Amino acid sequence: MQTTEPKTTEPIQANGFQRTKDVEIAGVRYRIDQFTARTGSWVLKQVLGNMFSIGERDFENLQTYCLNACSKYYGVHAAPLPISLQDGRLPPDLEYDLVTVALLTKEVLEFNLRPFFENPAVSAALESAGLRLNRLSSLI
Repeated sequence: MQTTEPKTTEPIQANGFQRTKDVEIAGVRYRIDQFTARTGSWVLKQVLGNMFSIGERDFENLQTYCLNACSKYYGVHAAPLPISLQDGRLPPDLEYDLVTVALLTKEVLEFNLRPFFENPAVSAALESAGLRLNRLSSLI
């Protein structure tokens, strides 16, 4: 299995907000969708509430939300299709691909939570509480 760092392409903008981001992992293109505000709030609560530890069930829920925000391009001109199957499982090509699943999870978290952490008011509040932005990347 070839492992490469994700490559990103230009985002799709809607109403001034970045709604999607395309990444390439091991030569395969994926689309990362933005969480809804409610899903993003739940994920943010999980991340902030578990800065140093997260239980298995919470991690599974978190990863499920992340992977549900991912689609895969199955051809050069094809529209992206969701990677999660209707029953919540991953397709055979991803079921045992730990590296790709972990990288997709990381990409979704960074894409969806970075704007929150980069907000100056939030940054200042987190820093005054002794938290640093670089901890976001270390959570997964």
